Amino acid sequence: MSIPLDVHLYVTPRCNLACPHCYYDALERGRQPDNLLPLAEIARVLVGLCTHFEADISLEGGEPFLRAGIGAMLAELDPAVLARITVTTNGTVRVAVPAAVLTALGGLRVSIDGHTDDLQQELRGIDVAPVLATYRDLCDNGASPVVRMTLYRRNIRRLAEVYEWAAINDVARLSLFEYQASGRGIGSDLLFGASEIDVGCLLDDLARLPRPDCVELVTLNLARRRLEAVAVREPLLRAGGMTVHFLPAVANCTVNFDGTVGISPWRVTAHGSPDAFSHVSEPDLFEQITEAARGGGLRDDGENISRVQLRYER
Repeated sequence: MSIPLDVHLYVTPRCNLACPHCYYDALERGRQPDNLLPLAEIARVLVGLCTHFEADISLEGGEPFLRAGIGAMLAELDPAVLARITVTTNGTVRVAVPAAVLTALGGLRVSIDGHTDDLQQELRGIDVAPVLATYRDLCDNGASPVVRMTLYRRNIRRLAEVYEWAAINDVARLSLFEYQASGRGIGSDLLFGASEIDVGCLLDDLARLPRPDCVELVTLNLARRRLEAVAVREPLLRAGGMTVHFLPAVANCTVNFDGTVGISPWRVTAHGSPDAFSHVSEPDLFEQITEAARGGGLRDDGENISRVQLRYER
């Protein structure tokens, strides 16, 4: 039986934005590392992970579409591999990927952390309009992108406004995540962190607020510290059309831009992988991952891992 494996693979450490909450702590766009894993090697690893495991792969950066040739590399992959991959982009650079690849991906996420320019500027240093333009271009090319939104102190109680914004802009799919203090965000809890009361208000809003007709998917992922808040509201959430999934502990694996292989997606950064245990050049890499996963050595029990998902799907 194939082993479930959550994989985060970073194709570049570079980014053109400088988001203060970046959990990967990406490098500036102009800093070009000299130890980038070749795209052919990334493709080999992707195929191997899908062959040996029940892999759910997040392909990220930095900004992945700053990596020259990434679209052509994805186009060479079998559709069965593409279906296991979710790509996340900040929506500010050209998504140079064939339309057929965009539709074959398992997921495509565009990060918009503020439904107003004020909020978007605070976390991303840009206005919303150019990112929405990228979102619409992806839709026009047949993709079904998800707007990925980080909820933090200033927007977590504004779900009604987010729904109104989604209706105005015909946004069909929303994926919400609570801000986590990791990477560049370590030490910024007082600036960005949401309180228990904030999260309770968000859950109440998810249960009671009507969703716009255009919205066909809403997900909210929360970490372990929010389990009790979800549990006490579970009947109300279900009555409001949300399903509640308490997520099983699944083996985690990270592949950094330089080929180092680690465990926690919340510990790896553009500056290294402190829990690295292998490298993609190792001939027995997949056997190492298999052994570690079966022995429980690839479990991330940290406070940032999602432990529950609330989901509405029409």
